[in-house]
Amino acid sequence: MSFNDEENLYVLLAGLKTKILNRGNTYQYFNFPRAWLMIGLLDEYEKSGEANILANVEQQSEKLIDKDGRLLFKFNKIDQSLFGVVFLRLFKITGHSKYLNATNEIYQLICSDFLLETKQLVLYRKESKVCFVDTLGMVCPFLYEYSELGKCPEASELADKQLDFYIDNAFENETHLPFHAYDLESGLKIGPVNWSRGLGWFLIGLSYAIKYSNQKDKSQNKTFEQLYDTINNKLESLKVKGLFWPQFFGHTNDNSIDTSATLMFYYSRMIASRKVDFKEFNVLLQGSINKKGYVFNSTGDTIYINKYSRQKGYSEITQGLLVSILSNI
Repeated sequence: MSFNDEENLYVLLAGLKTKILNRGNTYQYFNFPRAWLMIGLLDEYEKSGEANILANVEQQSEKLIDKDGRLLFKFNKIDQSLFGVVFLRLFKITGHSKYLNATNEIYQLICSDFLLETKQLVLYRKESKVCFVDTLGMVCPFLYEYSELGKCPEASELADKQLDFYIDNAFENETHLPFHAYDLESGLKIGPVNWSRGLGWFLIGLSYAIKYSNQKDKSQNKTFEQLYDTINNKLESLKVKGLFWPQFFGHTNDNSIDTSATLMFYYSRMIASRKVDFKEFNVLLQGSINKKGYVFNSTGDTIYINKYSRQKGYSEITQGLLVSILSNI
């Protein structure tokens, strides 16, 4: 990932920390981009049946859990809940109980360490009383899939509550676009509504709701499906050159493609069983894939609200999303 203008400093400090603490395994720095890449590879495995793909993902998972399924990394970011999706998929494919054990631990940690019980809200960071749109695309896919495979209906209900709360409190009414965050203490909607990747996170969470629960958003008197289609129609009018989406919608000094956001939108369409036009999809990525098959023009991580990546490059999340989409088209 590219990490904004602090990239060099971040990489330097992370490397020094590894050396000082004598940590040979880099999995402690793994996060949601690596999880998305593994999800994409599992999608491709289920399509192709290529044994080496599954073997690679299982080998990577050995850095994350032990033989009994206990986590080998400190679960201190809600982003890491996406590894729960990986383990659920591996359990479904292999039937090995260690993967289900790992998802049980992740669910318990979410409920014990990240849940604001008074409002039944999953926090992005447990020390901060702020709801982030990112959380919806990270935790909802896990909660919905865990509810089904782990036979835990409470997980699906918890995911519904996250979406319902955000729709009720952190949406711009006229455009039906989500703000970046909502401050629970001040009641303020904070950050922009035109951050494309933020909308991507929301639509991924919403698409999993459509796939697994199909519950109603009673406060808006619309089903999740109707809300998804409303936003999807809005997205069509926000395309650049009728093809792709930039880092920010609307008036901006950068109208180049953000492949991370663009692929998030297409991925959510796939999960929500909406039509994906392969010819259109192929054209929009022209100029964003090199001869080795790597996707670039992906924005780096957001540092915080109103502080977004100024660089574009390669990313595991974008690569994983592309593999998932191609394996399902």
